[in-house]
Amino acid sequence: MNLSQCEIKNILYSYEDTVVARVIPNNDEFANTTSEKPTVIIKYQNTDYPSTELDSRWKNEYRILRAIDSKWVIKAHALKRHKNSHILVLEDFSSTTLSDLITTNELTFSQRLHIACQLISALADVHRLQLIHRDINPSNILIDPATLQLKLCDFALATRLSHKQIKLLNYDLWGRFEYISPEQTGRTSIKVDYRSDFYSLGVTLYELFSGRLPFTSQNAMTLLHSHIARTPESLADIKQGIPAVVSAIVTKLMDKSPENRYQSTYGLQADLDKCFEQWNKNNTIENFILAESDVSLHFNVSNKLYGRESELATILEAYQRACTGHTELAMVSGYSGVGKSALVHELQKNIIATDGLFITGKCDQYNRGQPFLVLIEALQQLLQHLLS
Repeated sequence: MNLSQCEIKNILYSYEDTVVARVIPNNDEFANTTSEKPTVIIKYQNTDYPSTELDSRWKNEYRILRAIDSKWVIKAHALKRHKNSHILVLEDFSSTTLSDLITTNELTFSQRLHIACQLISALADVHRLQLIHRDINPSNILIDPATLQLKLCDFALATRLSHKQIKLLNYDLWGRFEYISPEQTGRTSIKVDYRSDFYSLGVTLYELFSGRLPFTSQNAMTLLHSHIARTPESLADIKQGIPAVVSAIVTKLMDKSPENRYQSTYGLQADLDKCFEQWNKNNTIENFILAESDVSLHFNVSNKLYGRESELATILEAYQRACTGHTELAMVSGYSGVGKSALVHELQKNIIATDGLFITGKCDQYNRGQPFLVLIEALQQLLQHLLS
């Protein structure tokens, strides 16, 4: 892309079609009139023919950033059109990410706690506007190494929906697989809501306090299976000196079920602030009951399947026999709305745990005239899996 209106000082990030750079504007078009800094950050599409999806993400990020007025969130100054592409003009805060600081391993435990408390404040401002970030990870957290002040960035995947259903078996997943919540994988029957950010935050804090990720693999499916079915080692077990209560907070955030995580940033903030206060005062943190101040600000219907234990066990037994080479067929019948689909989708995590393949097709009363529709839907998912 020709950026003759700017003098590029340095490239901060470059991946596929996205480039982030610090620039000095040569004219008023890109100038930042709200800051004394002569530089701005631009995020531009490194292609002459961006896709519709890429354009939509740029516009979505700009709209959301303009709607957020928070000292914890990076500010967007403008969205410029340059030929066929868009350029997002952002405030110049810091080019250092939390990921960079974790890699240096020079932070004290007190500094890590301070950063964790700031992160909760940032996420609280985001959730207060009924937003879900959907991509919380250390690379999307800018931090000033001198003051340790931070700001959240990269809201391209954020959504305003309080509950967002990820399509089952979605092979075009967004977000970093190392930090993705079980429900955001699209391989569970759980709807995505604001508590999905708590899981990603838990993984981020796990890495912040331990210096390593809870799950690592070069295989994407292995990572997804880990987030859905595996329990990571606790922080207290892998890192000497981590207080048990801090370890318990991170474990609670990373629970597979959203119902067992924190239900609000208020309760989480209260617990972490208590940890930070005790550590600075006594250089130790005494155990206390978690989430005493935690109250859900939203009405959330439980995703747990009740009363179907025997039916689920029967189908799982048939699946186990199929894993040994047998051919099995299970028929599920019942009136509309009794939970047939919910029962079948409950099998996903068990099937993924054994590297099985789960494909579905559903009879539709409005498409009875299309022959073999159920088989077509299922085979389409199979082909997507084989070709992805």
